[in-house]
Amino acid sequence: MKNIMGLFGITIAILAVGCKSQTWQKDAIELKQEQASTIQQLEGTWELIDFKTAANKDQSVRDLFPLKAPFFTVDLKDNKIYGEDGCNLQQGTIKAIGASTLDLVPGITPFQTYCEEVKSMPYKIAFWKTKEYQFDGNLLILKSEDHQTILTYKRIENQQ
Repeated sequence: MKNIMGLFGITIAILAVGCKSQTWQKDAIELKQEQASTIQQLEGTWELIDFKTAANKDQSVRDLFPLKAPFFTVDLKDNKIYGEDGCNLQQGTIKAIGASTLDLVPGITPFQTYCEEVKSMPYKIAFWKTKEYQFDGNLLILKSEDHQTILTYKRIENQQ
């Protein structure tokens, strides 16, 4: 009788662990799907609406980029980023991406012009040093390594 009760207890324990394991697996799958959905939101074209650093905290995007606001397009299929910095074309690669993390590598753009009235260099430095992102409604917020909001974008229609 003790053997039967022991086997019964072991069977119940195995079933309980198996059910719990399935719950954990389901939770992990749902989390991965949620992360994939968040990452997919990056796809598309984004236009700069706010750029804040210690050097330019009181200036608007129009003050900093009088010719044209910077924008970029994310192509997740090819892990590429391309756009304009307010004066010149820019391109790069998405080295790594997570549900809130981003590692970008700038590419080489063959021809660069100097636009005196455009603050493209501080923008490029901030953009390529981005390490985190988050969404706030229809806005994309890019943050620095120290978790400070530097660049804020709004989604725009693809320009093709």
